[in-house]
Amino acid sequence: QGDIVGADSQMVEMKRQQQASQLFQSYADISLATLRGTRGKLADSERYLNEMIASGEARRAPQDAFNATAGIAEINIRYRNRPAEGLAALTAVLVRHPLNSMAALDRPYTDLARLYALAGKPDQAKRYLKEYETSIPAQLRAGDFGYDLATGYVAEAEGRHRDAIVAYRKYYEESGGCGICGLYELGGVYDRIAQPDSALAAYEQLITTPTLNRLNYGFSLAPSLKRLGELYEARGDRKRAAKYYEQFVALWKDADPELQPGVKEVRGRLARLAQEPGT
Repeated sequence: QGDIVGADSQMVEMKRQQQASQLFQSYADISLATLRGTRGKLADSERYLNEMIASGEARRAPQDAFNATAGIAEINIRYRNRPAEGLAALTAVLVRHPLNSMAALDRPYTDLARLYALAGKPDQAKRYLKEYETSIPAQLRAGDFGYDLATGYVAEAEGRHRDAIVAYRKYYEESGGCGICGLYELGGVYDRIAQPDSALAAYEQLITTPTLNRLNYGFSLAPSLKRLGELYEARGDRKRAAKYYEQFVALWKDADPELQPGVKEVRGRLARLAQEPGT
């Protein structure tokens, strides 16, 4: 329903009630990390992810340790423009838990490929995809929608925007009841190839579709709201631009100091729109 604060409060309470369950604690940690990250609280997000890493290591659950580390890497790549730091975290967790020490189906090849492509390293990303293709039987790969997402990220990193659109569209269509999977990526590609109508449609579908999978796309909410405001402002639709800018400011009003310059910028845009005649 889009109530991020309410979801956060519910998860904090459930985490308190389920202290005896280490498995639930890990689920709560990654959920809270996403909810706090959605609101721009990166330090809180990292804290919960580090708790999940510690829990995963204690339970000898390398997948949990990797998933949490991947979350920290994504924070550094997406929000802080520190791709080297993000990739270093991935390297460190793979030293502790080499891929060949995991069961083949547990190896996070596609997540690694996606993150390396996001960090501007498509060659390394393609190496992980190649290893995935040779290690996992074709009939099992057929049900892994993350492969399409990763190939889209690789295509985008290499400037193959049309190929990226095909991959993201396939990911969206095959992910079934997700409702929003791949829409943020589609909006971004359409944006980059100067198709604002398609970008607007993707971003608006992303933020308005009710789905239980919204938690998996928390990182996309704030930038989608901001970009919707910018796109509508560019086409002279001040009313819609202001609506999305206001939603962005409400979401990130308590964001960490490192993100506040972006909030200040949007507040300035809102102020200018309010002063224009006919608004």
